[in-house]
Amino acid sequence: MNDIILENNNLIQQERFTEATDQFLASIVLAPTTKDAYRKGLKKFYTFMSDENITTINDITAVKYREYLLKNNKAPSVNLYLTAFKRLCKYLNKHYGIGDITEELKSVKITKGNKKDSLTLTQTKELLSLEMNKRDKAIIHLFITAGLREIELVRADIQDITNDGDRHILLVQGKGEETKNNFVILTDSTYKIINEYLAERKNLKPTDALFTSDSNRNNNGRLSTSAIRHLVKAKLREIGINTPRISTHSLRHTAINLIIDNGAELLEAQQFARHKSPTTTQQNYIDVRINTKAKGKSADILESVLNND
Repeated sequence: MNDIILENNNLIQQERFTEATDQFLASIVLAPTTKDAYRKGLKKFYTFMSDENITTINDITAVKYREYLLKNNKAPSVNLYLTAFKRLCKYLNKHYGIGDITEELKSVKITKGNKKDSLTLTQTKELLSLEMNKRDKAIIHLFITAGLREIELVRADIQDITNDGDRHILLVQGKGEETKNNFVILTDSTYKIINEYLAERKNLKPTDALFTSDSNRNNNGRLSTSAIRHLVKAKLREIGINTPRISTHSLRHTAINLIIDNGAELLEAQQFARHKSPTTTQQNYIDVRINTKAKGKSADILESVLNND
């Protein structure tokens, strides 16, 4: 790529621009997963400049980059990558005297509510009753009875299963967290299934991953998010569900919706879901359920009125 001309007539060669980016990433304190996402986003910026044959970075470039991201990424990812880009530009402004070109760059509006559907109670029971190996059974039960996120399951180690009084718990490292500073309660049946799975494994150490791969390429290695998604999708297909609207994350939604539908109060649902704010639980779950029920009642009224002879 040619030299990159930046604002205020400052000239930074591609090599120095990359060096400045590395310095920026080293200077910020973020969870490792978030920093990796920043790095991924900034690589996308380099790809964008190459694809579009851009050599000048200015406010128009910033807008075009936003449009470029929107073509290939979902709104939350776009906003994350834009945040990384904005912070980089502020760093260049401070350390290289480059004018900040992102002051007017707007984030993408994200519609409230979940982008994935839940299972019905019947579908949930059908999924739990499937014949499967002990590992897969433990994973499915843990998702549905504890409302785990994929990353929480991937990060889980054997030693994270412990006790709180007379209850069995699993310590979890949530989204954006650097430590295992939260926990979920294990139901008695799920705890039993996990132990049956662990009994099949040999020479276990407390620091071993709770769930490991059985593939030839990664045998006994920590199970990856992609492997978990493949596993869950396969089980969903076995009960006749094959739609992008239902995924691994749908099992978490199912768990949260089931406890709300069966009497859990807002703060109880928030604690179960491990949301930092009750507002998230209210907007993404309770309000959505109320909205669906209200629209259903209205549809039933119209059906009755319009078809009443």
